[in-house]
Amino acid sequence: MIKQNFIINILLILIISLGHGFAEEKDDPIEILTGVMIRMKGIDQSYKIDMTQEQKGKPVVHREFKSFIHWPEVEDIQKEIRMEYLAPKEMVGVIYWEYRMTDLTTKRWRTMPITGKLKDISDISDNSMKGRGFQYSDLEITQEMIQTHTHEIIGQEKLLDTDVVVIDLTEPENASGRSARKRLWIDPVNSIILKVIFFNHRGRELSAIECTQLENYKGLLIYKNIAVEDKKKKLQINITISDYSNEPIKDLDLFIPKGK
Repeated sequence: MIKQNFIINILLILIISLGHGFAEEKDDPIEILTGVMIRMKGIDQSYKIDMTQEQKGKPVVHREFKSFIHWPEVEDIQKEIRMEYLAPKEMVGVIYWEYRMTDLTTKRWRTMPITGKLKDISDISDNSMKGRGFQYSDLEITQEMIQTHTHEIIGQEKLLDTDVVVIDLTEPENASGRSARKRLWIDPVNSIILKVIFFNHRGRELSAIECTQLENYKGLLIYKNIAVEDKKKKLQINITISDYSNEPIKDLDLFIPKGK
């Protein structure tokens, strides 16, 4: 169960992060972060994810998924997400749904392996999900982050032959006075995150996510390959995106959570 949620979490970051941005350069951190936050708002997407996981002392694991994103025209739901396992064989048919609500809450469901029964997993907190591994939504910029986190441009670099702005984003202190931080490498012209490093409250590097190849799809800059590294677990994941489309999704039944 933990491993399955670990993989779901990785996929969510990617779902948030595919996309394009604005045409002009920016030098204000709030403006840059806002561009990342809204870059693909209102655009339906579908794509295939191939994921290879390597960890010292363990066999290589390969997984495949089909992902869909839809922006419904309803008042209470901002975004609907569906992810379906295509491999390995024992996970084929397992589906994950997520609703991002307008009140900033999240509803989640998944079908169980073998039985196919639907389970509501909305009570799993975001912090609990993070504790089980990477999640693609860690590349997401939310309004809350812009309003409550401190953000500072600390430099400029080049990644993938692109000029990027490096921004430190620091969480508010918790009850123990501790505050985690992540460092973002952002292309401010296209409003796309190319790299993220996560640090704990002591400044120790925990994990990193880096785009290693981009693709231009009908004028949209999207991810092609991504590398994920967990320093503590000595875990590496290589991700390839294919069969991308931003055509409107007509079969809306795909987003209705249901089991056998």
